[in-house]
Amino acid sequence: MNADDLRSLLNEIGLSQVDLAHLIDVTPRAVNLWITGQREIPGPAASYLRLLVSLPQSMRTLELSRLKEDQMAPEGMYGVAFAGVDGTGQGVLVVNNGLAYGYDVGGGKYDGSYTPSKSPGHIDLRLRVTVPPGTSLVQGVPPQPMEYSFDITCTLKARADTFIQVPTPVAPTPVQAHIQFLRDIPN
Repeated sequence: MNADDLRSLLNEIGLSQVDLAHLIDVTPRAVNLWITGQREIPGPAASYLRLLVSLPQSMRTLELSRLKEDQMAPEGMYGVAFAGVDGTGQGVLVVNNGLAYGYDVGGGKYDGSYTPSKSPGHIDLRLRVTVPPGTSLVQGVPPQPMEYSFDITCTLKARADTFIQVPTPVAPTPVQAHIQFLRDIPN
């Protein structure tokens, strides 16, 4: 199977590159490399597609329904609104392929990872927050002359609004946060 065959099969089935990646558990980038001819399509992937096309419509529909099960995957962009004893702030958080990263209006950067939580439909976030020099925190921490970082952990509901309290090691009072799912990651 070559890149043109793959494109034709995806069109025939009505399947996007991202959906194919989810079905066969590879990255969308891998599928993109196959489509553009930069990488050879692995035999198992080609065999799966040939089998999928040969199935009766009812069985194909059943197989493609697995994609709906994955729609609760946490990947996406989230808006973050937070408040503390000394103010409020806003930011954005991207959750994708096990990584979480973002930025807030005060210049704070978030870098970390996530794993599925023991609680179904939730994820456990582990983030390192990096605060630029001269920035005060909403918990009342005054501006510092040097950049500094601290780690936070929290659990949030995937693809939904979540209100949480986030304790930090830099202040005794937790940050009140509203985390809202904004959109999927574009193909």
